[in-house]
Amino acid sequence: AAGYLRLNAVAVCEDRRIAGWNCGRQCSTTAALVENGSQVLIGPTPVYNLHGFVARLRHEGSSSCVVAIAGTSFYNWRNIRADLEFWRTKWPTWSGSCADWCYGCEVMKGFASS
Repeated sequence: AAGYLRLNAVAVCEDRRIAGWNCGRQCSTTAALVENGSQVLIGPTPVYNLHGFVARLRHEGSSSCVVAIAGTSFYNWRNIRADLEFWRTKWPTWSGSCADWCYGCEVMKGFASS
């Protein structure tokens, strides 16, 4: 659990540091968990300023990944607005949303719109 918490802390780093996995203690303590070079940056998105990354995890014999999204910045009204849109809505159907494998799934409106 502590490793995943540290991975989430990486999400607040600058893009260039996430891409190179050189963001100080957060990256050095999680280096064994992530396949360096697999990180894909997310955002910042235009509506709610969502920022984070996706990376492949190192697991023998299995394929898994982690999605880490930076937490709410209370200095960013768009982050706060996304948090306030907490009602459930259908999973988005935009290109690349993978809606076909999650028929009937729901997500928080603010996250879906991010």
